[in-house]
Amino acid sequence: MDGIQIAYETFGDPKAEAMVLLSGLGGEMRDWSEEAISQITREEFFVIRMDHRDSGASSEIHMPVDVISAFLGSKTAAPYSISDMAQDVKAVLDHLDVSSAHIVGASMGAMVAQQFCIEYPGSVRTLCSIMSTTGAKDVGQPSSEIVAAVLNGVAPDFQGIESLGSVESKSAVEAFSEIDDLDQVKESIAKTTSSTPNLERILRQLAAVFVSGDRTQALSAVKVPTVVIHGDADPVVDVSGGVATYQAIAGSKLVIVPGMGHEVRPEHWPLIRDALLENAKASR
Repeated sequence: MDGIQIAYETFGDPKAEAMVLLSGLGGEMRDWSEEAISQITREEFFVIRMDHRDSGASSEIHMPVDVISAFLGSKTAAPYSISDMAQDVKAVLDHLDVSSAHIVGASMGAMVAQQFCIEYPGSVRTLCSIMSTTGAKDVGQPSSEIVAAVLNGVAPDFQGIESLGSVESKSAVEAFSEIDDLDQVKESIAKTTSSTPNLERILRQLAAVFVSGDRTQALSAVKVPTVVIHGDADPVVDVSGGVATYQAIAGSKLVIVPGMGHEVRPEHWPLIRDALLENAKASR
C-alpha cells in the first residue's frame, strides 16, 4: 500500500469467525468501544477494529486535496478513494491471515464496507451497513437544517455513545455538499470539530466519499446476507440512503430505528447489536 500503515486491534479467539468494525468520517477504531466488542466476542466472533487511513493511529496521507473539485466530480481532486480504503481492509485481513470476515461499518465506514463487498466478494461472509448510503446523489443527503447549522458554526446535537459512537458532531462535515468556497469549508469545520486534531485528514476522507460515485448498480452483485440499519430521524445521511442500499442488495434486510439520528444512543444499541449479530449468524 505504498508505505501506508493501518492501525488495528483484535479481540477474541483468532480461530473464530472474523468480524471487521469500521467507523465513520473522522472517527477512530475506538469509537467501537471494548464494552460493545465484548458483547460481540462472547457470541464467538474474532473482532478486528481498525483506523482508516487518515484516522487515529493509521498513516496520515500528506497530499493536497480539493474538496470542491472532488464534489464536482474531478477524480484527481482526492488523493485516494473509498476503493483504496477498502483495499486497506483487505490488507489487514491478509496480514492477519483471515480469508473471510463479516464486514460491519457505520456512515463512511459502511461505504467502505459496501465497496469491500463489491471488490472482494470471496472475502465476505456478511455485510452490515449502518446509517449510510449508496453514493447516489438523489438519496441520503443531509437536511437543509444541518447544512445551515454547520455553515453558521453551530455543532448539531449528536450525542454519540461509546457502545458504537461511530459518528458524533464532527461527522456533520458530510453536509458540505452545497458549499462552493474551500476557505468557508475549512472555517466551518474548524468551528464544529474542535476535538479533531487534523482538519486536513477529514477533508481528504470527505473528498474520497465525493469522488467514489454511485455504488447502486455494483451493489446488486452482493449476494451475502446483508442487514441495513438506519435511523428514521437521521439529519446527516437521510434515511432514504439506507432504503436505497436495501433496495440495491437483493435479499437484504432493512431495520429502521425509530427516533435515531446520526448517532447511537444507549437505547438504540441493543437493537443494532442484535440485528448485526443475527445477520452474521445467518451465514453459519
